[in-house]
Amino acid sequence: MTTNVATNLIYYTTTPTVFRSKTKPKVSAKKSLLDFRDYLHDLRKRSNSRDYSKNNSYLIGQVFRNPRTFKTEPELHQYIKTNFFLAVEAFDDLIKLIDRKEKTINARIVSKYRELIWEFIFDLKPFVELLERRTDKTFQFFQGGKTYQNTAFELFRTCEALYWYPCIDDQIIDKKAATNLNLFSLRQSLEIKFKRIFGVFALYNKDSNDLKIRHDFFPSFIAENLKLIDLPLPNINMTELLKIYEWTNYTIHNAVNPRIWHVHYAIKCCSSIFKPTQYRRNDNKEVLSIYASIKIRNSGELLDKLMCKIYETNGSKIFCFDNILQEAIIDEK
Repeated sequence: MTTNVATNLIYYTTTPTVFRSKTKPKVSAKKSLLDFRDYLHDLRKRSNSRDYSKNNSYLIGQVFRNPRTFKTEPELHQYIKTNFFLAVEAFDDLIKLIDRKEKTINARIVSKYRELIWEFIFDLKPFVELLERRTDKTFQFFQGGKTYQNTAFELFRTCEALYWYPCIDDQIIDKKAATNLNLFSLRQSLEIKFKRIFGVFALYNKDSNDLKIRHDFFPSFIAENLKLIDLPLPNINMTELLKIYEWTNYTIHNAVNPRIWHVHYAIKCCSSIFKPTQYRRNDNKEVLSIYASIKIRNSGELLDKLMCKIYETNGSKIFCFDNILQEAIIDEK
């Protein structure tokens, strides 16, 4: 079995000149939106007749679990069913909001809510396909997907944007909240950058539980191994960068905003490690990369040191880590 409900709705929620398919659906934007909703209801009815709406305790226990800890197929399937149940409820709420706020539903209105609709479409894809493939092994909801990883560069850009947020029109959050979120974004961008220099995404033990490692573990390790890590800090050193990193704790843990010029200065001091930089590839071609601001020398030695340090910090216990694309360039020259 196949369905066009997703591809039809994607057509009306994409930029015409860049991403939109040349083949226009035979249904209107309104019908594509409602057909998508009706399909979700039909699939939920076919795959799970249980109503979880009055059992928050059960839902919370299911949907906020870490899928990595699942031991059996029934556990995974229950996770899929409960998540799908909540997804359909949330999409229904979106349709109700559109009905309440808009006089009609047309292509312009669907496009107005496209960002949120896209989130539903792409987030639902794996759940829909896993449910449908219980009866049709070849089912595909639509082609494509989205990434769930935020790069440190993107997070730092958000931090900068929040600093200038009070200057724009049509603000949704007030200036004080924007400043508070500013520090969250700065701290998160630094944490992610420090971890992903080594390609580390997640650390967990043999039971698939997260390792309890101090938040300053990675920046401290970097400070101890600067001979192997080319960190661009033209106006400050790593010790001073760590002071800024620790300084963000005050706002994060106490909800007390810093002076606005402190935020501006912190952004300026940290910007160099996020700045896209030119580097020469092995084929001698010069390219610009958001990962090239930091270069690693002798990656094998550095990774060995990191593994040993985590092992010692973890009480000499076995652990695993998920890795992703490094937010640094490996330069073995």
